[in-house]
Amino acid sequence: AVFSLKLDGKYVGKPMDIDIPQYAIHIDNETKEETPCVVIQAEISELDELIGCVNIKDNSHLVGMKNEFNLLGTKRPK
Repeated sequence: AVFSLKLDGKYVGKPMDIDIPQYAIHIDNETKEETPCVVIQAEISELDELIGCVNIKDNSHLVGMKNEFNLLGTKRPK
């Protein structure tokens, strides 16, 4: 897992209904920088919808709000 959603020490995240793994572009809300990645985790809670992915360029992990991702599907984009 890239992250865990906890509240008062209890896990509160539930799996989001999206295909995993899948390709995506993360678009940083502040800098508008685009990062190609593979989504490996997606969870929803009462407060948040978070996605965790692996950066295709350097294999680092990235976590962001769902609205920061352009989900591209399970087939590798050209």
